[in-house]
Amino acid sequence: MAAFGAFCDECGLVEELTRHLVRRLREGEAIRAELAALPGRPRLLKFMLRLARSSVAVPQAEGKVDIGIGQTDLMLGVGLSKAKVAAELSRLKGKEAVVRSRAPIVVDVKTLAALAGE
Repeated sequence: MAAFGAFCDECGLVEELTRHLVRRLREGEAIRAELAALPGRPRLLKFMLRLARSSVAVPQAEGKVDIGIGQTDLMLGVGLSKAKVAAELSRLKGKEAVVRSRAPIVVDVKTLAALAGE
């Protein structure tokens, strides 16, 4: 650990790494607050939208994105039952916000954002 600290000092990375850490901590706090405050449907929409805009997303056809997870991971991420997640995905598929509801889930980012109020 001391060698890493010395390397960071030597390369002038301490300040940038500290800013990055603080940003990540704030992001984590915001996500936890969202999970606690939002009802199931908006929580699911926001979570999928966050994944769709993240670096793990894999672009598909125009405006479509593979969010990189399936229903089970989505269920664990938002704290809803698998039945509730499946029902919501089916509803979102009917609104064309979800293109594929099986792993990996593919969403239409623009439609999903509109439904999430963004």
